[in-house]
Amino acid sequence: MIAKVSEVTRVYRTNEIWREDDQHWQQGGWQERPLVSSKESAELVFQRYAFGHHARIAATALAEVLTVAGQLKQAGEALLSPSSSLDQRTVESSNPNAIIGTANQHSSINSYYIQADQLAKPQINKGNSLASNQATPIASGSNQMKLTMNGRTTSFSVYILPVENNYQVLQKIRGAISQTKAALNVELLGDSSNESSYLQISSRHTGAEQAFSIQDIYGNAAATTGINNVVLQAQDARYHIDGSSSIQSAANDIYLDNESVVLTLLDIAEKPVAVDIRPNMAGIKSQVQALVNRYNSLHLMLTQSVGLLSSEASQVVMGKLSSLPLEQIGIQLNSDGSLRMDTFVLEEQAQFNFAALELSLRGFGGLAAALNVAANKLLDPPSYELLDQGQTLFQSFNNYQFSEWDDQPVNTYLPVPLSGILMNDYI
Repeated sequence: MIAKVSEVTRVYRTNEIWREDDQHWQQGGWQERPLVSSKESAELVFQRYAFGHHARIAATALAEVLTVAGQLKQAGEALLSPSSSLDQRTVESSNPNAIIGTANQHSSINSYYIQADQLAKPQINKGNSLASNQATPIASGSNQMKLTMNGRTTSFSVYILPVENNYQVLQKIRGAISQTKAALNVELLGDSSNESSYLQISSRHTGAEQAFSIQDIYGNAAATTGINNVVLQAQDARYHIDGSSSIQSAANDIYLDNESVVLTLLDIAEKPVAVDIRPNMAGIKSQVQALVNRYNSLHLMLTQSVGLLSSEASQVVMGKLSSLPLEQIGIQLNSDGSLRMDTFVLEEQAQFNFAALELSLRGFGGLAAALNVAANKLLDPPSYELLDQGQTLFQSFNNYQFSEWDDQPVNTYLPVPLSGILMNDYI
């Protein structure tokens, strides 16, 4: 911006020297000389005429106004965009140890009461703990077993050598079960010193349909290792929503509001858990406060630029507020024309009348939309049009007049093409 302001000053100085040379020509003929012969002569020109100083003030004021207008536009667009905090949701649970959840954008503002009677669980079989390095008691030779799951039975077998220990046999059984491609997790576990080992088999998914059984066909591998021992039975979840009849599900996830809300059951609670889908209040307050701050900055710049900028420039912005229901959304208009956000009213409106709040902020004619339009009206036209063209120096700059001698007609000059030159190409 400094370079632009300097350019304005140079244009003004050109005009000043042009006028001075023209006066010399009228008095005694044209005398060719450089525009500025020295630093001292340039300073003399600057001191003699106020154009350069006025240009710097005007350019700086208008640059600041347009910069803050751009920031106001950005703050308005943040509330108007599809990713606005007005579209975001938070999930509040009265018992987060029992139920948690997530909500997508545009989820309905709502409250649910969930009573869980039973959680969905996988089946878990835990085998016997066997001394890892001891010779296996499982019968030598081929041991065949069968796995039944989801109505399907698959047989598998292992061949046991007399010299193998328990750890080696458990490794073979784990590999054989994995090769069945059943939806099971098979883990070979042991104590902290690895002196004993056992197999733990669990279904990968929850729900009663995930139950499975393992039995010996011939040999005693299943019975000896204990992999047929069920320690946790597969079961479905059962819960009630807002006092409804019991709902049964294979999973602990509850999908609501066209699946835009997902709740997850973590534990059984003695009483119903209240789950509230709420606006992103922290985000809304932050974005509304940013809009208010940007407006106040622009209002201050326009107020400080009285006499340089046209009254229409201020009216474009401040006139938008007169028809808006500001107090209903927690925005107060101060006596000096600035705005102040009342957090309590804003939160109350968001909690109890969110639709009205959203309409008042970004609906047609809402605060964000109105200020966004106002900012565009400052940014879109050529910037020089925002100047107060009634200023004496502005008129002198654009239409220089002087009289050669008394009783002589007034001559009007426009030394350089100045239409819009004050600001249009600089800011």
